[in-house]
Amino acid sequence: MIGGKRRKITEFHSSTIGGFIEPCKQYLRILDHLLIVSIIALCALVSPVDSSELPPIEYTDNEYGYAFQFPVNWKLQKTPQPNEIGEVRVVVKSPRGDQVIVTIGMIEKPIYKRAFQSNPKSLEMVDAMIDFTIEQVYKKTSRDVGATRMMVADRRILPSEVGIMFYINTAHFVRDKGLVIATGIHTIPFDKKHLVSFIMIGPVDPSAKRENEAFQKVFQSFHFVGEKPISGR
Repeated sequence: MIGGKRRKITEFHSSTIGGFIEPCKQYLRILDHLLIVSIIALCALVSPVDSSELPPIEYTDNEYGYAFQFPVNWKLQKTPQPNEIGEVRVVVKSPRGDQVIVTIGMIEKPIYKRAFQSNPKSLEMVDAMIDFTIEQVYKKTSRDVGATRMMVADRRILPSEVGIMFYINTAHFVRDKGLVIATGIHTIPFDKKHLVSFIMIGPVDPSAKRENEAFQKVFQSFHFVGEKPISGR
């Protein structure tokens, strides 16, 4: 039994990385395209608008089990049709152009909680996922929108009982248009054949205190049902 368990753990480490990366390449290309469109649209907007003082709206996706809040003057946008690779579940846009994009991508094999927690190389696997996501989404997006430079401000694994969860925060220096932030929480729920990407895009404007606070509150409100929001961890 011990030998069998060791064999399964070893196979888990190598096959799961492949099971995550290979099926996600097309999905990440779609996500990359969405970020490009969002950043270009954002850079065209210059007039900030005060966010509302009313209580925020709670958006809950009962099918995939996540939730977040956004101000009442942020508006839900039309989403494209889903396909076999995945789908855009929700897009929310603020008056000044900040955007929330939540996408679901399909993966070939689920990651089982017991196998992941028993694997001594599980953290290495997640670190490889973070590297892959930065290269295939954030860096590619930065190049495609003509940014002169991209900086990874933060990257970390987030504690979660729901699945593998990690956070990436990037800044993009777009020529003649200013600095844009693209920040995301990426989650692969245990025992499921999908991943959830919650991404926000917004301008860096130190003078827009109210809008910046609204952006931060929306981001920190993201959570899976049954877990605390990011701000409470």
